[in-house]
Amino acid sequence: MMTWYAAHIVMQISLNGRNDVIAWENIVLVEAPTVEEAYDKADEIGLQGEGDCNGTLEWDGVPACKVYRGTRRLVSISSPTDIENNPTDGCEVTYLQIRLDSQDALRGYLEGDGEARLVE
Repeated sequence: MMTWYAAHIVMQISLNGRNDVIAWENIVLVEAPTVEEAYDKADEIGLQGEGDCNGTLEWDGVPACKVYRGTRRLVSISSPTDIENNPTDGCEVTYLQIRLDSQDALRGYLEGDGEARLVE
């Protein structure tokens, strides 16, 4: 049986001649029979995403290159309507558990100006 996972793939933008650390986490669906094979697929996707877009990639006018840094986590998806947890409308693809100091902090987080700590 195959399982669907949300793979959290971390890519970094490497800027020629600069030490800025710019990265983002891409969340990609992968289907695999085991967790190990899902990580292998995520690695392959990340490695395929590397490069400089044939010399056209720039960040703030500086030549740049995308570099795969690793897969941060895998989350098996949960579908409310499909018994085999295949992706469907309304399925939970991934989640982050966070901790906030107060209800006010929660409101600030929802409005985009608050701070939260991830709970690992």
